[in-house]
Amino acid sequence: MTKRRLHEILALHKIWVETNGAEGKRARLHGVNLARKKLQGLDLRGINFSNSRFSSADLTGADLTGAKLTNTNFQRADLTGVNLTGPELLDVSKSGIEYSARRFENATIPSYFLLWISPRSDVPMKIV
Repeated sequence: MTKRRLHEILALHKIWVETNGAEGKRARLHGVNLARKKLQGLDLRGINFSNSRFSSADLTGADLTGAKLTNTNFQRADLTGVNLTGPELLDVSKSGIEYSARRFENATIPSYFLLWISPRSDVPMKIV
């Protein structure tokens, strides 16, 4: 997917979120390769990212609340300050998160997500 096309999809999604679905279009990005993409601070709430790859992507401060993340790979992704509250996490790539996600500092994550990650005790994060 080109950078321009991704920008167009996310711009329409932002409008969809801000208008509670009255305008814009909900993004559906299942099966998309977003490896090495810079997605810092984006509002990615409710997007279907199932079967997608975020390998080495920068998701610093992104909001993934309610996102569908089935079979999603976050290998070496930067998840600093990311909000993962309420996402569908079935079959998230265990090796991608538990062993390789680069950062979880100040992330907001659901408690059951701890099944897939092994955070260091000195890494501040909000468990909900």
